[in-house]
Amino acid sequence: MRRMFAVLSLALLVSACASAPPAPPPPPPFSPVGVYDCMILGEGFEMPATMTVVAAAGGYSGTIDSEMGSAPMTAVAVEGMVMTFAVDPGGMLVHFRVTFEGPSFTGGFEADGMMGSISGSKR
Repeated sequence: MRRMFAVLSLALLVSACASAPPAPPPPPPFSPVGVYDCMILGEGFEMPATMTVVAAAGGYSGTIDSEMGSAPMTAVAVEGMVMTFAVDPGGMLVHFRVTFEGPSFTGGFEADGMMGSISGSKR
């Protein structure tokens, strides 16, 4: 009886030591939702702006507000930490691509052959 108790205790100890703790759950997918203070730099201009990103059915939408007015973000796509979108602030479609790192992002834009950069920080 004593021998069986020792063997059983040893088997339970080995079993407990052999099982690894469960892996932590993966982090939630990145969400760009928020309000960002931005700076848009182009060929010969510098323009402060506010970018607002909201959750929409199956994705995201938002606006870019600047001295040129408010323009809705269209074709918003998020893949990993990269977001692409377009805005039409008055007859010229502007395509943006930004990469998020923490509460900030950097990226660029292209419109009718003109290129520039954009950066922003979450409020």
